[in-house]
Amino acid sequence: MTLKTILGLAGLPGGYPKDEIDGIEKAKEFMRSGTGYSQIQGTRPQTLAVALTDSPAGLLAWIGEKLHIWTDSYPWTPEELITWTMLYWVNGPAGGLRYYKENSITGPPKDPELRAQFDYLRASWSPTPLGFSWFPKEIASIPPEWAGINQPLVYSKKHHKGGHFAAWEVPELLANDIQNFITIVLEKEPRLLNVA
Repeated sequence: MTLKTILGLAGLPGGYPKDEIDGIEKAKEFMRSGTGYSQIQGTRPQTLAVALTDSPAGLLAWIGEKLHIWTDSYPWTPEELITWTMLYWVNGPAGGLRYYKENSITGPPKDPELRAQFDYLRASWSPTPLGFSWFPKEIASIPPEWAGINQPLVYSKKHHKGGHFAAWEVPELLANDIQNFITIVLEKEPRLLNVA
């Protein structure tokens, strides 16, 4: 299920708490005005890659904007901004940009066989357990129960701080969630402990 589809459900009644309604509204606004980067990365990644490879300052601006806007007022240091920029610049930004093109779905495929696979994937249920961490400043925040639309949601935790880069902003919160999720999964499926 795509984010656009999920946000289409946002008009349904449900008595969601204010923080979740705020998250839905923020996600809608992001879809309206914050996805320009995704459009260019999803359609012309190589053009952007050449420009950003040629200009470390340009790459810093491209990455720095997202780091600033998509976090929960995290106090980025100059060293952290340079570190993030160097991670992309040293290897070349093309791979990170191309990911959007390789994983973008612009609509159902015209080929009938591919269309059948597309429809199956959109409607398929996965039995794989899912853990969900909710952060208030995530760019496309949805209510936790929506995360379990296509998978069994076995762990969910709402936090009062954190954004899109929660692993950097609040690593202890995310690490705790991952540990709790794994504990629940292993309690339900102890055979996973014996996988070599």
